[in-house]
Amino acid sequence: MQGKTVEQIKSETLANVPAKTNVTVVVGVVNFPVHSRTATIPLPSGYVRSQCRYFINTVRFSYDNDSSNAYSWAYSSMINQGNGVVSLSKSPDDYGGINIPYLCIAVK
Repeated sequence: MQGKTVEQIKSETLANVPAKTNVTVVVGVVNFPVHSRTATIPLPSGYVRSQCRYFINTVRFSYDNDSSNAYSWAYSSMINQGNGVVSLSKSPDDYGGINIPYLCIAVK
């Protein structure tokens, strides 16, 4: 989210919205199960995909089963704005799935 907080993005976006426009801002978490490289951000109620724009943060994952086995890595990700599908550069492995926070701004 380019170093901005959710509230900053929300305020900047809403400042540019014409009168009598409905805007919904949803913050949630999309889950990537073990060995899955894709997950879909759900639609806000009453909206279609073309009315939504999605944002996610850089994904970092850490695993530490004891003091001698610590792992940390980052996933690159891409969002298809047309269908809400988030794709990771690699899938979560046997250590477990991951959850990625997202922001959806829907306008109609």
